[in-house]
Parts: sequence; C-alpha cells; structure tokens
Amino acid sequence: MKKLLYLTLLIFFFSCKNEDNTKVPFESNQTKSNDQQNNAEEKHIIKDDNGNIIEEGNLLNKQKHGVWKYYEGKNLIAVKRFYKDSLLYVLDKNDYIYNDVYLQKINSFIPVPKNWNTNTVFNDSNTLLTSVKNCDETLNYCPNIVLRFEELNSMKFEDYIRNDKDQIQKDFPNLKEVSFSKNNIIKQESYIFKYFINYQNEDIAFLIIWIKNKSKIITYTASSQKSEIEKNLYLFLQIGNSITEKEK
Repeated sequence: MKKLLYLTLLIFFFSCKNEDNTKVPFESNQTKSNDQQNNAEEKHIIKDDNGNIIEEGNLLNKQKHGVWKYYEGKNLIAVKRFYKDSLLYVLDKNDYIYNDVYLQKINSFIPVPKNWNTNTVFNDSNTLLTSVKNCDETLNYCPNIVLRFEELNSMKFEDYIRNDKDQIQKDFPNLKEVSFSKNNIIKQESYIFKYFINYQNEDIAFLIIWIKNKSKIITYTASSQKSEIEKNLYLFLQIGNSITEKEK
C-alpha cells in the first residue's frame, strides 16, 4: 500500500509543463549546524522611524546569511538568500506569505504559501495535506509538499523510520542518498532524510522530516527539481520545522 502511495504521489506532482549551483549544497542543513556550533548566528532587524520592519534576517559572524526579508510598510516586497554576505538568489516573495492551515487529526497548524494549490481532503485517511506551487512553464516539476501521519502503536519511532526509509529505497532503486541524520532544529524527536531520484528523465530532490508527536508519527515530504532545490531548501525546512500543536 505504501509503495503504491509513494509512486502515486510522485506521478501526481509531475506536471505537464536549469541551473546547478553548488556554493551551498543540498547538505547545507549539516553545514548550518557546524556553522552554529563554531560561530555566533544572530537575528538582525532594521526598523524605520515608525517602528515598522524594513529588513530582517540572520547574521553569521556579522555577515548576511540565509534568507532575508524586505518590507515596505507592512508589505513583504522581496526575499533574498545570502551565503556569508554573498547574494545567492532572489527568491519568490509569494512563497513566504503564509496561511496557517489547521489539521484536526494531529491538532496542529502548518504554514503553507498562500498562492500554492493546497488540498486537505483525501480518500486516504492518513494523508493530511498536499500543496503544489503554481510554477511557470519552464519547470517540468513544481515544488510541492505532502504531509501524512500514522499511529505508532507499539512500534518504536526509530524502527518506523528505518522501515519507511528502506521501503522508499526499494521503491526507487536509482535513489541517491544525500544525508540522513537527527533533526535538532525542533524540540520533538525528529529525523531528516535527503535524497535524489531520476523520474521520467527528470532529476528530483526530496527532503523528508519524520516527527514524533505523542503516539503519532508525522511525515513531511518536500520536493522540487534538483536544479531548483537550493532556491527552495530554506522554504522547505522552514515549513517542515514549523508544524505547531494547537494550544488548549
């Protein structure tokens, strides 16, 4: 059943519709962890005379690093990604304007880009949400996210992840593993898995975050064309690490 689901989701997101930059590789989540261990990363905010934010982002050793947002009044006007003061990408600002979607089955909210096509109604009761960007015709595969959950029952969290990871690798024999490690960005027990596959002659990058949520396990999957992953990586990580339980 799971094999069919993974394949179905993959085919579903392959639309009818290149640039390869390795300055900050797909493994940058690990690189960021090393940077944070050895250097001081701090939030930096600039405001106008009226107290409105003009720009905000992180400084690493006093240099712009990661995603920076720029505002005019209260409107987001630009989003840029930096690596140690060097501009890597001007990103799509609309991807960073969110709606919080409430998911009753896990009693949690997830931020989703407002202008993406989001669905929360499925025949499969374990699928919580899918969201696909309305990308332009130059891309054969649009950035997307899928959120699922399952009851752990008596299974250990690590055993579930190992079985899930093994199944994915069986489903896609051409899979190239990039990294697999604990996800230390959130307080819940969590793991992150990054890999590439080739599907219909298209190289696709996947990022999976498994999160233990009491007796449930949440599986967040994000993917895009391999050539576009660096533009989407921070967005994917930000969404996946911002699933927040509703306060009682």
